[in-house]
This record gives sequence, structure tokens and C-alpha cells, in this order.
Amino acid sequence: MKYKQPKEQQSLTDKTFYKSVRKLLVFGKIMGFVPIVGLFQENSANTRGTWKSLYTLYYLHNTALRSLILILLLLNMVASFKLDANEYQNKMEILITSFALFLTIHMSVFCKNWRNMMDEIERIERLIPKSARRRNIDVNKVLIFLFGMGIIEDLIYLVYSVHKACLSTECTVRGYYEYYYDFTFNVIPFSYFAACAMQISKLQKTFLMAFLDAMIVSVTVYLMNRFQDFNYALAVRLKKCRYNKNVQWRDIQGYYTRLAKLVRAVDDRYNTFIFMSFAVNLVYICKNIYVYIQYHRHKFINASAQVSESLSWLEVTHFFMFNVSVLTKALMTFTSTAYLHTLTREPLNALHTIPATAYSPQFQRFMDQVFQSKVHLSGLKMFYISRNTILSVISTVITYELVLIQLPDNDII
Repeated sequence: MKYKQPKEQQSLTDKTFYKSVRKLLVFGKIMGFVPIVGLFQENSANTRGTWKSLYTLYYLHNTALRSLILILLLLNMVASFKLDANEYQNKMEILITSFALFLTIHMSVFCKNWRNMMDEIERIERLIPKSARRRNIDVNKVLIFLFGMGIIEDLIYLVYSVHKACLSTECTVRGYYEYYYDFTFNVIPFSYFAACAMQISKLQKTFLMAFLDAMIVSVTVYLMNRFQDFNYALAVRLKKCRYNKNVQWRDIQGYYTRLAKLVRAVDDRYNTFIFMSFAVNLVYICKNIYVYIQYHRHKFINASAQVSESLSWLEVTHFFMFNVSVLTKALMTFTSTAYLHTLTREPLNALHTIPATAYSPQFQRFMDQVFQSKVHLSGLKMFYISRNTILSVISTVITYELVLIQLPDNDII
């Protein structure tokens, strides 16, 4: 008679890590920053990071172009000594381009270790029981929402950029490129090939920033579904305690242990991305606060000098959509990772619902394990993400805003 595997040892379920992140990684591969082969296959067995493919040329080309843009921005900053609005914008562009370049380079390290990560995660997944719970968060809908907001915001920014270029210079395609990519065409002669390459690189950078948040949200949703399955299994076990006083907790404890190992395995590979996501979102939020305060300060000065100044509907729409997009992505990333930590602590509530007659040393050991474990994602292992972390970030942003309000106009950098 053929041996039949128990449910705990059955093949991977439909809520696997690979299926949760595959479509996102395929999108990243098309955009040119995920050098992993085999992503178009439903099975992860043949996926691996490799440099021995034609795709490597595409990836290296994008990395080299992004490095060249950063060098041109730095040369433009060194050549300029005036601290005006454009100079501030150049500094922000340098900072965001540096983030994008570092993220592109780190993606190669992530993809190089892809096979080892998948082997470790799938080994743990095979030991996790299959859940009877069918309602799960659809990660694909979350990703479509994130990228949809990014596309809408980018289209509005493109229209706004063309409008601003037409007001500042001749209203032609060449005038637009020479105005917005002056740091390039001040160094090299203008060509439409170089202009198109700059525009494509900017589009890739926009999607790369959205891709960073989407990576974290997708893996967090996957882990949230896993812990919701566990909490459902725990609730079923607690109901049995009402009718059976000799309930065993060893399998539940083993289930939680495997989930904790799964979170650590994911965090070991994703903590750099989480740190960068927090840094980029904070930079964008602080920049928007700075721009908003500066605008109202100049508006007050102009009103005192009886100078009329108003924003066009296009500028208002662009500023509104940019802020909504940034805040939405930041909130989804921050709250999802913090909620994962909340789900890992939910088993402690069982301590208040279990009947006294069903209390046992096994159950006490399980509660001690949950209480002592640190099961959450981190940013470079320097901070662990929980609701307290999110409150600290919000308080830091509010402090930054209050400092900006109190500083004189000339002291704000």
C-alpha cells in the first residue's frame, strides 16, 4: 500500500510565496531590473538569478544609463552655485536617482540569492498545514491599485511638465527636453535618441519606486494570509477545548514555529528593501511638506506686497495627485507591515478565552513562545515594524513640520 502523506506534509498550497510575488517580478523583469530567468513558468523549480542570458545586457544597460544620469546631475550641481528653486529640485532629483541606482544594484544581489531563498521558503511551506479558510486578501488587486495610481500620477506630471516647459521656452518637443533635461544637454549635444533614453529612464525610475513598495506589500500580504490561516486554526482548536479538556497543543506550537521561521527567511532577504521604502517615502513626505509651507509663506509675502499670484488648475491637480499617491503608497506599506506584527500577537488573546480546566503546561509553553518571539519585518535589522514604529514616524514628521514653520525663510534648506 502506497504511503499517503499527512496533511501537514502535503505539496505546496495555492497560497505559496512564489505565486504571490511572481506577477510582480515579471513586471519588474519587463521594466529591466529583475535578472531572474524562468519567471514566466508557473513552477518555481526552474527560476534562478543568472548573468548568463541576453537579459543581462538589458539590465546592465539600464544600470549604466542610471549611473550616467546621476553623474550628470552631480556635475550640474557642482557647476551651479545659486540656491534657487531649480537647484533645490536638482538636489531632490539627485537623491531620488541615487535611491533608484542603489535599488537597481541591490536587486542583482537579491536575484543572485533567489534560488537559495526559494529553496528555504518552499521547504518551510511544505511543513505548514493546508488551511480550510478560503477568504484571503487578493495581492494582485492591491498591486494593480498601486501601479494604477503611479501611472495616473505620472501622466498628470507629464502634462504638467509639458505645460510648464511651454511657458518657459518654445512649445516644441525639443524645447521640452532641453528644459527638463538641461543637466544632460548642457554637457552633450542635443539628440532625440538621447532625449528618448532620458525619458524612458525617468519612466523606469517612477515604476521602480512603485515596484519597491509593491514588493513589500505583496510579501506582507502573503505573510498576513499565512498568519490569518494560523489564527483560524487556533480558534478552531480553542472551540474544542470546551468539549475536550485533553487538547494537545504541540502541533499548534510547531505550526507557529514554522511561520516564525518563514517570516525570518523573508525578512533576511527583504529588510534592505523595507529600509529603502521607509527612507524614500519619508523623503517624499518631507519634501511635500516643505513645498507646501514655502508656497504659503511666499503667498503671504506677495499678499502683503499686493502682488497677485495664483496656481493654475493643472498645478493644483498635479500637486494633489502627487500627494495622494505618495501618502497612499506610504500608508499601505507602513500599515500592512505593522498589521502583520499585530496578527503574530493575536494568539495571546487565547489566554483569556481558554477554559481553566483545559489549561496545561503545553499551552503555557506555547503562550511563552508567542510572548517572547519577535516575529515581524525589519528595516536592515535596525528597527522592527510595529504600530509603535509607525507612531514614531508620524511624530517625527510632525516635528519636522513644526521646525519648518518656526524657521525663517532664509534658514530653510
